[in-house]
Parts: sequence; C-alpha cells; structure tokens
Amino acid sequence: MACLSVFIYASLPMAIMFLIGYLLDKHFSLDVRTYDIVTRYAVMPLFIFLSLYRHIPSHVTLIPAAFAGILCLSGLLGWLLQKILPEEGTIRDFISPFMLSDTELTGVVFLILVFSHVPYFTGMGNPKTFIIPFVSVASLLLLTSMIIHSVLLTGRRTHSLSEMIRAFFSVPSLYTAVAAVLLRSFNIPLEHSFLWPVLLHYDGVFVILTCIMTGIWLHKSYSPEFKWAPALLMLVRFVLMLGISYAVIHFSGIFSPTESQVLFIAASIPAVIALTDHGTSTGINPTAAFIQPSLIIYLLGCPLAAVLARVLFPVI
Repeated sequence: MACLSVFIYASLPMAIMFLIGYLLDKHFSLDVRTYDIVTRYAVMPLFIFLSLYRHIPSHVTLIPAAFAGILCLSGLLGWLLQKILPEEGTIRDFISPFMLSDTELTGVVFLILVFSHVPYFTGMGNPKTFIIPFVSVASLLLLTSMIIHSVLLTGRRTHSLSEMIRAFFSVPSLYTAVAAVLLRSFNIPLEHSFLWPVLLHYDGVFVILTCIMTGIWLHKSYSPEFKWAPALLMLVRFVLMLGISYAVIHFSGIFSPTESQVLFIAASIPAVIALTDHGTSTGINPTAAFIQPSLIIYLLGCPLAAVLARVLFPVI
C-alpha cells in the first residue's frame, strides 16, 4: 500500500504534467531553448537558494561529496562494462550515458512530491515543515549533478582542464547556494522582505515548470520504437545504484535518517532529462532510446526505492 501511495501522489501527478507539456509542444511547437535558458538561469538557482536558506543540512559539504562518490562508482562500473563488451554497435553503445546518470530536475520533483505526501508525513506533524530538510538535501544533490554535468560535458568538448575549471564556476546555482548559506549563517532574515511572499510559493512553480519542460523534451525526442537493451540497462542500473548508495550510507555512518533517505532515493533516479545537453535548439538527442525505459523506472521503480528508504533509514 505504501508503494501504491507513492505512485498515486508522486509518479501519477508527474506523468500528468509530462503529458501536458507533451501536448503543448505537439500543438504549439514551443521554443524550448528559451524555456531551457529560463530554467537554468532562474528556476533552478532560485529553487536552490530558497531550499538552502530555509534549512542548511548538518553535512552541507559531505552530502555532495557522498553523492559524487556514488556517481564515480557507477562511472567505474560503466568503464568496466565497456571493457567486457568491446564490440561496436551492441549494448556497449548504451553503457556510458546509462552509468553516468544523475539526479536531474525531474528527480528533485519526485523527491518533493514523495516527502510532501503519504506515507512520509503521516504522524510527523505539519507536512510543510517536515518536508523542508528533505528538500534542502535534494537541492544539494541537484547542484552537485549540475556541476558534474557541466564539467564533464566541457571536458568532452574541449579536453581542457582550464575550461573544465571555468565550467565549474560558471554554474549560476553555485552562487545562489553560497548566498543562501551566508545569509543563514550570519542570521540575515528575508522573512520580512518584499521577496518572501513570492519565494514561499516557489516550490510549486518549480514543480510545474520542470515537469512541463520535461514533457516538451519528451515530444521533441520521442521515438515510437521501444528498445530492450536500454530498458535492461536502466533496470540493472536501478538495482546497482540502490546497492551502491546503501553501502556508502551504511559504512560511512555519518548521515542522518533524513539525509540518508534522500541520498538513497536520488541515487536510484535515472537521468531522463539530460536532454537539454544535446541539440538544445533542435531537440536532437543521441540518448533518446533511454527516455521510455527511464520513465518506466520512474513510475514503477522509484516508488519502491522510496518505500525501501523509509524502512532502511526511519526518521524517529
């Protein structure tokens, strides 16, 4: 029943909003490049700022490091699989993007919807208060994945260490995160400023805009042909990432139940929407074969991961 509840309150609303974005682009052919720029330079930075301003996790530096470590372990597995499967034109072609997945925008939306509804807030008091620590941890993971993505893509394109360093410091959300931590650390209040009423409603704006943009990309990259190789790899990745994340959390022994739950679920989320990194203006995406199996994992696998996280790392 718990898994069904997560499906109803998290996966199903996401699927409906994906469909809205899909149909909007189908009938109106939206300018997705402008949408993407607004998301990267306004939506994400403001969301991360608000999340970290409201709550600074106890391990504000170790959480991104642990998540980056989990992704590095998955990348190592991908490299080993490439060595085992050397033939071109086979399942090997799917390994690199499959292993270098990360928690993208849609993953954070899933986390927000999970932790703001049953079964998580049951008996925990006000869900609006209870969700804040979870969202702040999720925002750190989003920032980490954005930085990793930016640095890796720059490295593949330029093969220049200096350009990769510049890419690290070119992520706008990095500066809003630092600003939020500084404001909170020095007890500079924003609650009575003219911006606060707008920021209070920003979680909902973030969820809706992100899902609609996802639906737009789904329409631009959709292929009616379902490929079983990517589906199998996404399923294997789902299981592997749950195991890797549990091992990192268990053997480190430093993370709170809240932090552990978010890390565990985020590691299992496939990067469905790494779409904007490929052909932003045209919608051409070389990893489009992953979209359909990734959505299946979202709808069926991630609710299971959420329930497991609550069982393995209960919040007392």
